[in-house]
Amino acid sequence: YLGRALALTKDDEVKAWMVEKPLANPNDRIRVSTIEALGEIRYRGALGALKALYEREANKNNSAGDAVVMYECLRAMGRIGGAEVKETLHAAAQSKDWRMQLVAAEVLLDHFKDPKSLELMGKLSKADRQVIREEAAVSVGRNKVEPLFDSLILTMREGSLRCKWAAYESMKAISGQDFSLAPDVWETWWSATKRGKLTEQGRPAPRERL
Repeated sequence: YLGRALALTKDDEVKAWMVEKPLANPNDRIRVSTIEALGEIRYRGALGALKALYEREANKNNSAGDAVVMYECLRAMGRIGGAEVKETLHAAAQSKDWRMQLVAAEVLLDHFKDPKSLELMGKLSKADRQVIREEAAVSVGRNKVEPLFDSLILTMREGSLRCKWAAYESMKAISGQDFSLAPDVWETWWSATKRGKLTEQGRPAPRERL
């Protein structure tokens, strides 16, 4: 319950103490709970320490415990945001470790929508692991990122049932339309939208007869 308790603090002295003491504790359970709390309260003063801890663990031959610390550090940094974490998140999106890719899929678009970030999210949307594709689809919808709408259509076509449903919910959130789990209909609507050929009801306009 340590993480839950610390996540309730509004006291700056307690936040600074969290970085100085429990974050430096050698017990992984205490460190992970503290990391989760720092991400929950979005404490920017923790970014330097979180990044240093992440990089230190990344340079080791990681045990399972180290991987958990890395995952939670990256997730906390992603939740806090800031220009200083962009490069780290970009590297995570290209990591060979699927867990780091999963974090990038979750948090990258919450702060960054530049061309490089969109390119990396497009690649994560095609990841072999379905859980990464699902998380990417959820993130695209949460942030209403229209440039990645095509990736949602592809996820609906190729993904697991959970991925299809995540893509469906995200396409509804972005478009205000509801074409169920029918990727062909969504693709027709999206193509018409990009060409500006929609009726007043937001439906694709009838094809002109030759």
